[in-house]
Amino acid sequence: MKPTLWLLGLLAATASTATAALVNIQSTSLTRTNRNCAGVAQGALQVPTFGTVQVVRSVNQLVAVPVLLKGSPNTAYSVRLIQIKNGAAVSCPSCPNGQTLTTNNAGIGYVTVQQTVTAGATGAWVAVNKKTDCNDFFTTPVVPINN
Repeated sequence: MKPTLWLLGLLAATASTATAALVNIQSTSLTRTNRNCAGVAQGALQVPTFGTVQVVRSVNQLVAVPVLLKGSPNTAYSVRLIQIKNGAAVSCPSCPNGQTLTTNNAGIGYVTVQQTVTAGATGAWVAVNKKTDCNDFFTTPVVPINN
C-alpha cells in the first residue's frame, strides 16, 4: 500500500539510530463493530473487513493511516484517532469532527492523521464515520502504542 510505504519511508528518513528502536507499528482491520469512546465493542464483534489501518508511534508522535477499501463511492468520511489512558479515552470528539477521508468512485480512500502522544497513553483506535450519516461507520480495535 502506497500510504504505508510513504509513512515508513518518512519515519526511516527522519529517525536517528537512537529513535529507530522506539518506532512501534501496528496494523489492524476496519470493521463495522460499534465501539464506545474507550474502544470497547458495544454489541457483537463484526468480522467482515472494509480496509486496514496502520498505527505508528515514533517517540512522541502517533500517526494513523486508514485505508478504506469498501466505502461508499465519492463520499467524505470523518476520521478520529482516539488515544486510551487508564482504560478511558483521552479525548473523544464527536462525529463528524475529525480529519476528512474522501473516497474515489470505487469507494477507496485514505488519509494520514497525526497527533502528539498523550503522556501515559497505552493504546489507540480509529473511528471512520460518514460525515452525512454518523451511523455509517468503521472502527478498529484498540492497539497498543506503548514502547
